[in-house]
Amino acid sequence: MRHKLRTARSFSWQDWQWLGQAWLWLLAVDLCLRLMPLRRAQRLLASGSARSPEAQDVPATIRRWQAFVKIAARYHLYPTRCLQQALALQTLLSRCGIQSALQIGVRKEGSALSAHAWLEWNGLPVGEPADIVERFAPLRMGEAAA
Repeated sequence: MRHKLRTARSFSWQDWQWLGQAWLWLLAVDLCLRLMPLRRAQRLLASGSARSPEAQDVPATIRRWQAFVKIAARYHLYPTRCLQQALALQTLLSRCGIQSALQIGVRKEGSALSAHAWLEWNGLPVGEPADIVERFAPLRMGEAAA
């Protein structure tokens, strides 16, 4: 508890704004996914105003947004899964002018099938181990799906 309080006190006003945005986008993503198919939700979320990429440290921006999405997910109204987190992060990054690709992979463990969603930027997984593609076989989702 003390660690959490110390962390919260170390946040700047901008950190709290970023955390609030991440929390709200997780909620928006969840609502979109409940109301429409994935591709349509993804298009709707991406339709917001994207800033042109500024002179920014892109890897640092990605790490920062990813950290805030993870914190917001941990303290959300209800558990958010990897798909909601990946879509919220993708939306936040696109609003900063950073394009990323949503990946969904599956694997079979015994008789159970499990799935995982993550983002890739410049062909590298964001916030995931480098071997994620070896652990989860990426699905090839057609662009015509809606």
